[in-house]
Amino acid sequence: MGLKSDNKFMLECINLHKECVNFISEHQKADKQFVFQILQIDGEFFRLASDSIRSDALICLEAIEIDPLCFKGCVASLKSDMQFCSDA
Repeated sequence: MGLKSDNKFMLECINLHKECVNFISEHQKADKQFVFQILQIDGEFFRLASDSIRSDALICLEAIEIDPLCFKGCVASLKSDMQFCSDA
């Protein structure tokens, strides 16, 4: 297991240099806790989350509460859902 798969190490790297977010693993992209931690750094990072996270309405609403920019990262079907949009 390399350093890139170490959540704590990657969070520290991303805090120092935001472009390090481009090196997160597929496992980290699907890890809800890790995704919420990187959202604290920049809401734009939500676009990198796995499809399963970006298509879960409840997770998306939580992410939007952290940073409204997360709305842009939600899957298209949620963005076109009137109920979801009114909740967001």
